[in-house]
Amino acid sequence: MAKKFSKNRPGRREARPPQAPAPRPAPPAWVRPLWYLAAALTAGSFGFVIVRGSDLWWHIAAGRWILGRRALPGTDPWGFTPGRPWLNHEWLSDVLYAGWIRLFGMPSLALWKWGLIIATFGLLFHLLWRRSGSAPAAWL
Repeated sequence: MAKKFSKNRPGRREARPPQAPAPRPAPPAWVRPLWYLAAALTAGSFGFVIVRGSDLWWHIAAGRWILGRRALPGTDPWGFTPGRPWLNHEWLSDVLYAGWIRLFGMPSLALWKWGLIIATFGLLFHLLWRRSGSAPAAWL
């Protein structure tokens, strides 16, 4: 026959509920901008890429074509299959590229790319820092 053990045996300690870890002290106010600067510089370094063999030039040409004619092309004017029906599903980005270059010039396209990269990674860094509570973990 099995022995029955009581929870309140003599000499047995009561289990304590787990304690939450003590909150970390807040860093000084000047540290927060430095982390954002580190994240921006890191993200900005991703923009140092030479554009080779990409479709960017095709998209710019398509955007100019769309802006000039105020219509979407029904056929691919520069492709390997001219005259065949075609749907340009990237027409909005084509128009944005061509419009940006029309307003600010071709060299500003690189600055726009850097701005988008830094803004995207900056937002991601901010959200990860808020979620994790750790700037180094969010930066990595």
